[in-house]
Amino acid sequence: MAALPGWKVVVVGDEKTPQNWSSPNCVYLSLANQISSEARLADKLPANSYSRKNLGYLYAVRHGAKVIYDTDDDNR
Repeated sequence: MAALPGWKVVVVGDEKTPQNWSSPNCVYLSLANQISSEARLADKLPANSYSRKNLGYLYAVRHGAKVIYDTDDDNR
């Protein structure tokens, strides 16, 4: 998906995601990035929870996303 023209991938990490994870045309939101973000919701969501994806949605909207395609490592 990161190779699609005009698209940017936002990866919301959890405790299992390597801290130095990166990939071209992707934004990686580590747990530390999530907590230090402007989203006051970040410190209220449990780690390793599907609910943390909401932080990725908020990030995408704040950065001008017109379309959000939701996928996970085991579903889409």
